[in-house]
Amino acid sequence: MIKNEIMTNQRFIGSFEAKTKFSYIISEITDNDINYIITKRGEPVAIIKPYLKEKAEETIDVIKDFMSYRNNKALKLDKSKNISLKNIIHHNHKYYE
Repeated sequence: MIKNEIMTNQRFIGSFEAKTKFSYIISEITDNDINYIITKRGEPVAIIKPYLKEKAEETIDVIKDFMSYRNNKALKLDKSKNISLKNIIHHNHKYYE
């Protein structure tokens, strides 16, 4: 059976029990906004929580903005001096010998 709740929206469940009751857990998460903390030998190993579409879309937008910014910032190297990105990185690295 599912272990006691610590908070109203969190429940702990063992990995074997979670495997056997996965459909029930999914419906609980969807219907009641509950997070399940999966344990293995009493230690927390994973969390199953509701998917928040708005937050996921916001995260995707931020990643797209970053990638667009990164793609528009080309590294300008003086090709006549035969400088590589690797040399620049190692030159500015404090442990480079």
